[in-house]
Amino acid sequence: MKIKLLFILFFAGIGNMISQEIPQDISQDFYQGYVKDGETFLSNIHIVNKTKKRVTLSNEEGYFKILCDVGDILVFSAVNYRLKEIKVGEEFNTYQIHYITLDNTIELEEVEIRNHGLTGNLSEDASNVPESDLSKINPIALDFSSAYMDLGYEINNSQGPPKAETDPTKRVSGVNMLGLAAFMLTPIIDAVGPSDLHSRVLQKEERRRREYQELLKTLPEVLVKNYGKSMFVNRLEIPEHKIEDFIKYCYKDNIVRLYQDEKHLEIMEIFLENKIAFLDQ
Repeated sequence: MKIKLLFILFFAGIGNMISQEIPQDISQDFYQGYVKDGETFLSNIHIVNKTKKRVTLSNEEGYFKILCDVGDILVFSAVNYRLKEIKVGEEFNTYQIHYITLDNTIELEEVEIRNHGLTGNLSEDASNVPESDLSKINPIALDFSSAYMDLGYEINNSQGPPKAETDPTKRVSGVNMLGLAAFMLTPIIDAVGPSDLHSRVLQKEERRRREYQELLKTLPEVLVKNYGKSMFVNRLEIPEHKIEDFIKYCYKDNIVRLYQDEKHLEIMEIFLENKIAFLDQ
């Protein structure tokens, strides 16, 4: 009974300290996918979650990732593209990959090109700009991120979730976590004994093995439920009656283990690499 109490007190104390450092975003869901115009993937597209007041940009490959829940309103916008607004439906889940198509229907006004006398050297050209012209420029007008921040939006420049500090040697709020853990666990390990700890490790490995064996049987059904049938039929162009065969065809690339380790983007890459070979067989 004393040993159990020590474990509870130890992990409760550690949990309270670490929870102060880890962002709450990590436990939330994300809306992720690609923005494109026809077959061209678009970078630097503004994606705004109006409900959560979050902002991000699509990367060079058109990929984006933003915090999201069912019912949130997402807005996609960029210069020369018509604004697109999406309400996240009940079928949303964080593992789905979405493809957002923007309409390039907005024409920019005609610009008259004159002889500007620039040399192409940024430093030299900037030094030649008259002070009277520089005074006309409002620096705030050139900082678009500040406009979002003024409205209370949180800017996300990483196209992904924030990362938690997982290095046990780092200090949390001035405390060396590794030293604290060693100090507090020493009497517990002495009381429990190395054989008990080894037994728990073996039990964990056994649970993982059983989970793997179960996934071998149920993974097709699980993936269709989590990724959505439309992803296989519309994006991968797999006939509906062949989805289960296609998923099992990809077992050779270890997708069962990847799913167990929650590496969903790697699974999607394997699907894209295997779809042509599967359909041609």
